Amino acid sequence: MKKSMKSAWITIIGAYRVWMRNALVFRKNIRVNLVPPFIEPLLYLGAIGFGIGAYITDIDGMPYVRFIAPAILAASVMNASFFECAYGTYVRMYYQKNI
Repeated sequence: MKKSMKSAWITIIGAYRVWMRNALVFRKNIRVNLVPPFIEPLLYLGAIGFGIGAYITDIDGMPYVRFIAPAILAASVMNASFFECAYGTYVRMYYQKNI
């Protein structure tokens, strides 16, 4: 086997091991990883959609809750994705002090 093919194979095995480690950690913490991202937009929708929506009637003939729901969902997805990306950097900077 050529050296370049061997190093490519080692890279694939290494990537698989990292993926498996992350999958095992995810399975171990499945409640923490899955439940809050589903509950958070519902809480926002309840507070903003129905709370403030009681004071706002319609927007262009559409109920306020139907108008604001896609924005709340998009904001929740962006917040969760940013947190997942930034948390590792925060831990390395603040606690491990290696960045």
